[in-house]
Amino acid sequence: MDKERHLSLVPETKEDVKAIVDYHIRMANYLSDEKSKLQILYDAAEGIIDNETYKYVLNPLNTDNEKLKRFPAKLRNYDIIKPVLNSRMGEAGKQPHRPIVTIGNEDALTLKKDAQMQYFAQYVGQDIINHLNSMGVDTGQPSKAVPGYDEINKKFDLNYNDHRAKRGQGALDYIYRNQDLEDKRQEAKWHWLVGGRYISYKDVAYGDVTYEICDPRDIVVTAWGNTQYVEDADGVVYTRKISPNFLLENWRDDLEQSDDYDEIVDWVLERTSDGVYTSEAVNLRNENITHNNSNGTFGTENMFNLYQITVKLVKKVGVLTYTDPDTGQEAKMPVDGKYKIQKEYGDISLDCFYVDEVWSFYQIEDKWIFGAAPHPLQRNEIANVGTCKLPFNGRIMGYNTGSIWSVVKAGLNYQVLTNIFMYRLEHTIAKNKDKMVLFPLGLIPDGPDWGEDKFMYMAEALGFMFWDETSEKAAMAIQGIKEINLSFGQFIDQQWNLIANVKQMYWDEVGMNRQRIGDTYASDGKANTEQAIFRAAIITFDEDRQFDKTFEKDYQGLLDASKIAYANGKKAQFVTSEASIAWFEMTPDDALSHMESEYNVFVKNTSDEYDKLNLAKSSLQTMGQNGLTPDGMIEVIAANNIAAVKEIVKANVRNEREFQQQLQEQQGQQAQQLQQLVMQNDEADRETRRYVADKQYQGMVEAAAINADADLVKMYNDTMAMYDESEGVDNTDVEDAKARIASYKQSANERQHGDKVRLKEEDQRIKREQMNNAMRIAKENKN
Repeated sequence: MDKERHLSLVPETKEDVKAIVDYHIRMANYLSDEKSKLQILYDAAEGIIDNETYKYVLNPLNTDNEKLKRFPAKLRNYDIIKPVLNSRMGEAGKQPHRPIVTIGNEDALTLKKDAQMQYFAQYVGQDIINHLNSMGVDTGQPSKAVPGYDEINKKFDLNYNDHRAKRGQGALDYIYRNQDLEDKRQEAKWHWLVGGRYISYKDVAYGDVTYEICDPRDIVVTAWGNTQYVEDADGVVYTRKISPNFLLENWRDDLEQSDDYDEIVDWVLERTSDGVYTSEAVNLRNENITHNNSNGTFGTENMFNLYQITVKLVKKVGVLTYTDPDTGQEAKMPVDGKYKIQKEYGDISLDCFYVDEVWSFYQIEDKWIFGAAPHPLQRNEIANVGTCKLPFNGRIMGYNTGSIWSVVKAGLNYQVLTNIFMYRLEHTIAKNKDKMVLFPLGLIPDGPDWGEDKFMYMAEALGFMFWDETSEKAAMAIQGIKEINLSFGQFIDQQWNLIANVKQMYWDEVGMNRQRIGDTYASDGKANTEQAIFRAAIITFDEDRQFDKTFEKDYQGLLDASKIAYANGKKAQFVTSEASIAWFEMTPDDALSHMESEYNVFVKNTSDEYDKLNLAKSSLQTMGQNGLTPDGMIEVIAANNIAAVKEIVKANVRNEREFQQQLQEQQGQQAQQLQQLVMQNDEADRETRRYVADKQYQGMVEAAAINADADLVKMYNDTMAMYDESEGVDNTDVEDAKARIASYKQSANERQHGDKVRLKEEDQRIKREQMNNAMRIAKENKN
């Protein structure tokens, strides 16, 4: 097998493995010059001074005499970089960051249309019932208000979400909390601002997804290709300083599969600090770079280098066309690229092609290679199995992968100038003597009580001096008194202003003015302050966008990793950011659908999101005046992204509309009830009037009968008066008439008394009913 095959195709022998490992480690050594450059940036971020940088200031005469290097000042680091880093890190921590999962499968639109038709069907059915009821058809169903179809469509779009997207969102939310992505995102942001890059690594272990942020000083991308993202590169070498325990704990399975397992374990456990290794592999970290690694401190005597080489190799695969012995029809199946056609078994043809496959290799120092195998996380696309992505991801800030730019890199020269100016300022202050008088020693009085010390004390304490005017040399010595000005006050002021200007130049370059860090004056005004903050944010907008876009791809990779990790299902609970308990469950059937789903993860721009969120929270009073409930206001205040605010406001508006609709329906029902009450009241009045009229009619009939009987009696009395004691007169009718009159009078009196009682009771009943109806109407109107 020639050399080219070792570097491109998947390995078949130990020699192939070693050739691939050696090649990528050599490439890593060749490209590892950036490590020292990155170390300078990380030192600057921590305020560490490299005296070699200031050699021309500390030793301007280039002398080897230590006595000639002792100036009355000391070089110190006056950090102007750390405040910018802290401010940017604080902004990153406060900015909302909520990944949203959507589905990208081809059937997504079809499923949405089917769900939309089912959603519309329930409203169409109710609309038909309402129409039939209005025509007088007895449908047996009550009429209900149906919103317009535009409103129905908007309501559907608001609430619809593909169940696969919900499952993917649940998986990502669980990973977010389980892997503490909030803190790890801040860690990545720190590397981004300091080194102008960040590198992440995702993997699958023990049925779960793992995620870590790597130190960029430990990563070398051996082949970028035509991409800005590490996951699309061709190879990565990751160097770690680890202990024997860490190796045996985390790579136990890989080591046990190695033929050299016993030798590796013995070497690792017996290794001491006396061991010396001089291979090229060791040089990858042996550049006088001393920084803390996540797995221990560099230089610890029992630790050693572990190299993880993760590369894309080419694998030959084939698609076999054959005759199915059961059906007799042509069928196809994937086979290894080395498969040989067997016509006697029904093989028809074999089409071969090459696909990428991610492999991982591990090497301990320059001694042992183990774990050579395809990486479990291949991340192939469903529509294109020939592509895959590395488990590493990240990006270098900017658009040139061969250069370094970062917030710290931009401040290096300004930091050096600041330290030099402060060193010179300290030196100048030490030389500053204000005004000095040259006083001849001959004027110091002679005598046992006088001397230079007492003479200078009197001058310093009292502000005047005594001298011996009787001395023969006094007249000549007094001519030697002179005043010289050794004050550097004006120069010190200029130096201080220069230092302030240097700091401001750096802050302007990285978009960090005083308004952005909260240093505002009352005279600035609200509009000027907001404009200054906006202009400063514009400078950092693109670098923040690059970071967010890269982290968005990390979310996508974590979802892809979960397809493998949760292949047999997953059950877990976690605490949300709102301090509530959330449950995540994925059954084996769900896991199958999860593996076949193509997810798209979208993260809104955090700068715009942050501004919108602040604007939304500042509009709470207006929201409250337009129907936002107190509970909704509290939820808006607690929300950490504008999407949550939109959901809260939409939910409140939706609930308010439903409440208004229910209120209108209740008011309609109340109006019908009121109308029925009024009709019942009017009917009661009519019934009362009919009752009174009937009684009046009966009274008139009875009165007419009484009058007729009275006329008959009167006629009888008149006749008897004409025929006194006449015989032969039959007065039976008269007696009957008298009896009837008496009976009428008695029954009339009874009826009148009863009618009065009943009229009084009926009147009281009607008044009570009217009063009750009035109270019910007033109560309904109040509601």
